Amino acid sequence: YQRRVHGTPSECLFFFVSMKLVQILFVFLLFAMAHGAALYEVTKETFYYVTGPQQARPPEGRFTVGTKVYMIKDQGSYLRVSTLDGSLQVYVAKPDLRLVSK
Repeated sequence: YQRRVHGTPSECLFFFVSMKLVQILFVFLLFAMAHGAALYEVTKETFYYVTGPQQARPPEGRFTVGTKVYMIKDQGSYLRVSTLDGSLQVYVAKPDLRLVSK
């Protein structure tokens, strides 16, 4: 006896798109590590912003001291960073980060 579970077409599409996004994030992380992306460490508890520090809403969350992130792009007083597992790509104030390695 083999049980097969089928979802609605929209559930299947959502699952497929979600898995593709996970794959893309994983590839990005591997690319960043292979190409020597700069590694930073959070030096004091700091807020992060998903769409940018000028967004018209409060920050989405905060990083604790010691959190390590890869730099994606320097945006002046903020850096666009990715968590080590690639689950977040956010903006963080540059003074709250310390360069660990290039």
